[in-house]
Amino acid sequence: LQSVFNQDDLSLDQVVVAVGDKEIEEHIKSLEADNEALDDELIEKMSPKELKEEIEKYKREFNEIVEEIMEMKEANSSGIDVECENLAVMLKDILGHNANAKLENDLKTLAEDLEKAKENESKLKEELHIVRNDAAIERQKSQAEDWNNLRNGRGAPTMAEMMKKSYKPAK
Repeated sequence: LQSVFNQDDLSLDQVVVAVGDKEIEEHIKSLEADNEALDDELIEKMSPKELKEEIEKYKREFNEIVEEIMEMKEANSSGIDVECENLAVMLKDILGHNANAKLENDLKTLAEDLEKAKENESKLKEELHIVRNDAAIERQKSQAEDWNNLRNGRGAPTMAEMMKKSYKPAK
């Protein structure tokens, strides 16, 4: 280093300086301030014609950026619209399958209920037939018993007594 810089008393610490974050930030701020000062100085030195040209330049850049944003929006929105339509179709399909499954399940339940009702109806008809037969048998027994009682003289003394059916002849 001494021969490169032609200094005999030069050391490495004098050439290499450790730079920290604070120093870098301060240097960046000073550069930004210098840049702003130069921009301000440039604007002050510009003629009105140059200022109008500069403003037109920024307007064109702005319009180009807005156009790019709109193009990107249109390109992406058509993809988003297609995705939304696809999701809507899938949702309808899923809901339709769910509704069909529910209808099938309800139909199956109703068919089972109908089958049980038919079985119940046949059992009740059978029981009703048995009860009617039992009632007919009882009526026949009662009539036969009443005729026997009348023949043997133990019957009801009057027709009203006979109609009550609660008359119990003495034995």
